[in-house]
Amino acid sequence: RDRLTLESTRSIREDYLRILRFFRFLAWYADHAAPGTIEAITAERDGLPRVSAERIGAEMRKLLAAPDPAPALALMAETGVLSQVLPQADPTPMPALIAAEAAHGAVPDWRRRLAAMARPDTPERLRLSRAETKWLAALEQAQTLGIDEAGFRHGFEIARDAALIRLARGDDLPPDWPARIRHAASAPLPIAAADLMPELTGPAVGRGLKAAERAWIASDFRAPRAALI
Repeated sequence: RDRLTLESTRSIREDYLRILRFFRFLAWYADHAAPGTIEAITAERDGLPRVSAERIGAEMRKLLAAPDPAPALALMAETGVLSQVLPQADPTPMPALIAAEAAHGAVPDWRRRLAAMARPDTPERLRLSRAETKWLAALEQAQTLGIDEAGFRHGFEIARDAALIRLARGDDLPPDWPARIRHAASAPLPIAAADLMPELTGPAVGRGLKAAERAWIASDFRAPRAALI
């Protein structure tokens, strides 16, 4: 084992990204680590800050897209590797999230899994794109809304992912939540700013539209246009 640990250490020091590649390989193809590997990774984890955020982000995307990355993420946390790349990330909801995805037919999505365990500084640490950062921000906001409002404001995919994360964290949702989200996502507000003019002008138009949105959601998306106006 000592010889294998030494060989692993040499390999890691050539490129510290190999630590993350090991966990990515573990998530996709293996169910155990070779002797000496975990010892070497634990000893060399402090070298990960030498790796660029772009390269770390690329590996984390691939790892989180695996069918079930939960065991690999748990081992990353145990060895201290996860805290090196994503400080304060919590992988404990991951097994429940994987189960919820399977139960509701949701394909693996690294963004959903990242959102379930990561913190607000994640986009910067992983050098995510502007579109990815925007998606994660919307997903974070959707988790704070009711399922009907989340579907209305963010569309089916983001609202569904927010619901799956909430389930993984132990929140109670109504049994028909997927249908309610789909219904809300397909029910745009049937009035526009022009419908409130000229009775309302300036900032009052925006306030009027927000009030109409609240009434539209509260009516289960059934209120007539005249009532909303």
